[in-house]
Amino acid sequence: MEEINQGLLVSLGYIRSKPKALEVCLCQKCLSSFYDANKYIVRRKNPYQVIKGDCTYEQSPFTWTDYGFPDEKFGLIIIPKIDLEMPLFLGASEENMAAGAAVLSQTSIPIGGDSTNAVIAGHRGWNGYPYFLDIEKLEVGDQIHIVNVWGELIYEVSEIKIVNPNDVSAILIQPGRDLITLLTCHPPNTGGRYRYLVYCERAVE
Repeated sequence: MEEINQGLLVSLGYIRSKPKALEVCLCQKCLSSFYDANKYIVRRKNPYQVIKGDCTYEQSPFTWTDYGFPDEKFGLIIIPKIDLEMPLFLGASEENMAAGAAVLSQTSIPIGGDSTNAVIAGHRGWNGYPYFLDIEKLEVGDQIHIVNVWGELIYEVSEIKIVNPNDVSAILIQPGRDLITLLTCHPPNTGGRYRYLVYCERAVE
């Protein structure tokens, strides 16, 4: 894991200037918890509840203020194709979803790595803001940027699917692949009868 990037802390709003340090714990125990959570695969007896009708995906695996962060913002998601930049949170609670995009709990944390899949949910428009409203404009090859305090990860759209809300198999980890999956309701303004998924694979740097 890379050291904390002070410039990214500034851009994320954690500190006001580079010389001012932020007390973020990077001890072996804390880093291990990141890696352990990143390897976690969704497994439930009732898969319908993973993406609809259950509160478990809302719960963040970490309380970021316990690690020295001033709030619960994990980083940023940037989608140049649709001119979108949103704060990124862990846990798809109503509060987090209203404030930005949110990683579903029980899926990977978006810090990269083989056999990971961070599922990032966003509203199809919310209170006058677009959020993931224009997600259908994305095409294979378009880039998605994830910025966190360790660096910037670049992913490329590899596949797009429309699935039923109970199709948990669509968001599982795919062995050997480093993925993020964007998830939103579909069609827009219909109550979300389906889920629109955009699979993105880590770009070769």
